[in-house]
Amino acid sequence: MTEFVGGGASLWSVFQVIQQRLASTVFIDYFDEELVNKLQVTLNSINEVLDDAETKQYQNLDVKNWLSDLKLVSYKVEQVLDVIAIEAQQKESFDLTRLTRSILESIDSSAVDCENYILQRELQQRLAGKRYLLVLDDVWNKDRHTWDNFILRFSGSSGCKMIVTTRNMEVASVMRSTRLLHLKQLEENDSWSLFVKYAFR
Repeated sequence: MTEFVGGGASLWSVFQVIQQRLASTVFIDYFDEELVNKLQVTLNSINEVLDDAETKQYQNLDVKNWLSDLKLVSYKVEQVLDVIAIEAQQKESFDLTRLTRSILESIDSSAVDCENYILQRELQQRLAGKRYLLVLDDVWNKDRHTWDNFILRFSGSSGCKMIVTTRNMEVASVMRSTRLLHLKQLEENDSWSLFVKYAFR
């Protein structure tokens, strides 16, 4: 077991970082607000007893072990939040060229590597007069100009549909959606049964 000297101070600073991240718009958009609030309440509750636990760890082995476990879990939480922040930033930095190339490659695997305007013209030509369903999953970009340019490539094709999933209502507004479907979050029991079904097969 590692000696846990001065752990309260280092844990306090880790908690501060975690709370700042949870309060940022990245996490508020990414997670359910109720879950973020629960996490913040839990962190505040732990913070309240941290100084006392740091003092008592020298007389009580259970407290010392609790602090040691808490430190380990705190660093893991911080790492997970780092990964989520990076993913969210990548989703925010929407790349129209990459998306256009990806769509072209799904039509024809020999899509060329060239400038965006050439890719867009090529995509327009390939889709002209054809019916298709385009699905864009977990979209975060809220830039109307970017989406106007993207959607312009699909004009002129009748009977074509685009489905966009997002957790951000502003994205749906920017994309000028004709029909919005609000999906409810899975209940906790349903989430667990889904997890167990796929995680342990």
